[in-house]
Amino acid sequence: MLDLIDYNEPATLMAYGQDKLVPQRTQVTTLAEAVRTVVEDWGGESPLDIFIATAHGPVQGLDAVQAIYRREDFPLARVTP
Repeated sequence: MLDLIDYNEPATLMAYGQDKLVPQRTQVTTLAEAVRTVVEDWGGESPLDIFIATAHGPVQGLDAVQAIYRREDFPLARVTP
């Protein structure tokens, strides 16, 4: 049984390069959109260190992000306003 994940919860996506103190990219969005950005828009092979901050704890690293994306309950369709 899968743990419940609120894919609509607010999340801050941060991507770090060689300077581990200052993120090269920052995006405030939902958890689902942050995961989609990494896997679909960045090709899932970002050379940057990935960190997604949520109220329920961090998602750290490309492997963790891809594991969320592969869950059978992950909302694959992008919601357009």
